[in-house]
Amino acid sequence: MCCGYVGLLLLYGSNALRTSQNANRDVLSEECGNETDFGCIPGAITNPDPHLIEALSREINGMRERSRQSANQCQANVIKPRFTDMGLGAAASSWVKVFLIALQSNMTVATPDILWPRFEHEQHGCASKSLSCLIRPFSNCDAPGLGNQMMIDDKGKKVHFSKKLLRKVKFFKLSMRGTEPWMPQSFAGIGVFWFISTVLDQILRPSDALANQIARLKQDLGFHSQPNQPVLAVHMRRGDSCKKEARDSHARESSHSKDNPRTCHGPAKYFEAAQEMQHRHGFKSMYVATDDQDALESLRRLAEGAGWKVMSLPFDEVPSRTWGKEYHKTGQILDDMVDNIDAYSETLSSLLDVHLMAAAEGFVGRFDGNLGNVAYALMAARTQALPPRRIMEGSRLGESTQTWCLDYDVAC
Repeated sequence: MCCGYVGLLLLYGSNALRTSQNANRDVLSEECGNETDFGCIPGAITNPDPHLIEALSREINGMRERSRQSANQCQANVIKPRFTDMGLGAAASSWVKVFLIALQSNMTVATPDILWPRFEHEQHGCASKSLSCLIRPFSNCDAPGLGNQMMIDDKGKKVHFSKKLLRKVKFFKLSMRGTEPWMPQSFAGIGVFWFISTVLDQILRPSDALANQIARLKQDLGFHSQPNQPVLAVHMRRGDSCKKEARDSHARESSHSKDNPRTCHGPAKYFEAAQEMQHRHGFKSMYVATDDQDALESLRRLAEGAGWKVMSLPFDEVPSRTWGKEYHKTGQILDDMVDNIDAYSETLSSLLDVHLMAAAEGFVGRFDGNLGNVAYALMAARTQALPPRRIMEGSRLGESTQTWCLDYDVAC
């Protein structure tokens, strides 16, 4: 989105974009005022310094360039993060921490591998199990023999990359209103949220092949067609976060239990939230990211009946959501199904969803799962504004889930 909010405002005169700009006039209070869908994040600067964001982007790209220019750069001071076994959102949250450590230590970051047993990389044209066939490589360092969550120290010796080090970097949950001690002081001026968003925007850049696929999907869906603008991203996570009894009855709008504290909202609740966003901000279409085809069709019927254009990844054309489908059939958690999941297709569909959501101008979803938080952060990074959002109520260890948070290691 090259034009950002200003360009879209000139093109479409959207109330959504005007409201977002009004919300960015000054730093909002912790409660973000009385408006529940203002584009605000408690503790986040509403007008980030674009020069600092550009400088941070250059610094991350500089890691790639250093490794291309010097073979010695790949012989020492290399760190290779783990692709966590809990999905793309959790993995991305841990990678931001790795880049933070690397920036402080002048290290190079190697692209992680997909660890799930079923990653048939050759079938999909990938040279190896590395994620570099789906996202831009983190660097030019293959780090031969370097396992996931390992590092090579300044003398070229392989050492374990401890989770304890990641846990020390706990700014995602605990320091949103301050400056994380691990953050380089040169970037302290943009604050925690914009640091995270900028890093995510750089490290999740799609490969050329994936970028072409995203562009084709946007064209096929009519994503940038003027009658469909502005677009609202709706993240309706249903698979592993909904118990069977809540999925089977769409009449039950929410359900949670002791062993699964997340609230499971039905499609009608998402439609209600979307209608409120349309009334306030003038959205005309929605892009729905979900792992539940039945819920998608229910939402589609409601939304199209009210004049919305509804877009989503085609379940019958894009190989995806194997985890959600298996969970629906068996009720098994990811750890029980990992041997049977198509890791390439699962990762591909997550990346497609997160990039298509990030191309929208507003967000409806929940902040008690990493993928929605990543999508909102990317949306903000690409416009350098805090988009309007409607966050569904949920439950995260008894805390409010309406506050943005991204940290797999501290269970935020």
